Amino acid sequence: MIIQDENLVTIAIRTTNGLCINYCYIVFDTVSREGLLIDPSWEPEKINPFIYKHNIIVRHILLTHHHFDHINLSDYYSYTTSSTVWISAKEFHDYQPKLNNLSIFNHGQKIPIGKHDCSTILTPGHTSGSSCFKINNHLFCGDTLFPEGVGICTSPGGNPSEMFQTIQLLKKQLNKSTKIFPGHSYGSPPGLTMESVYKTNIYMQIDQEDIFVKFRMRKNQKGFMEFQ
Repeated sequence: MIIQDENLVTIAIRTTNGLCINYCYIVFDTVSREGLLIDPSWEPEKINPFIYKHNIIVRHILLTHHHFDHINLSDYYSYTTSSTVWISAKEFHDYQPKLNNLSIFNHGQKIPIGKHDCSTILTPGHTSGSSCFKINNHLFCGDTLFPEGVGICTSPGGNPSEMFQTIQLLKKQLNKSTKIFPGHSYGSPPGLTMESVYKTNIYMQIDQEDIFVKFRMRKNQKGFMEFQ
């Protein structure tokens, strides 16, 4: 999937290691050819042809959080492209990921991509330092928000109350036309608008924290891909 917004292009690449299925995103400026990768995990043989075809100069690797299925190719790309790897200060402090060429960012920091800026948004809940990245009207949200639900809050540092606050923050900050690009797809493709997600995602419709927490942490869930 390739989406162009003015001079900025987003490429969504579905990758797998045979067990996990993840989306890696390439975003680049068509004028400067400068670009970044978001959550590179598997199958560089799928990712590299896009980099070569579009003559992308990869400047940054952005990580939404430290889980292995989002950072697996970080060292590979930091070495092959000499790019800077970015993770939130909170995520780094709490989990100490061992990654090469690593820099940390704080909430609201701007990371340049050509003449555009990537805004960092700290969105704890799935992990204590999970983050989303907003570039123009696109939100790259890792395991925080999916069209069908929100990320699990049971891994170390996960917190359903923080996830509730994160979802309220995103609802306030994002307009209806913002397109979301999650780290995984459980049925719906990347690139749906917030307006569409609000209609299909029950967590977006819960405005009381206690109800949200009880529902996210309920005991009768079939698995982490079952949101209803």
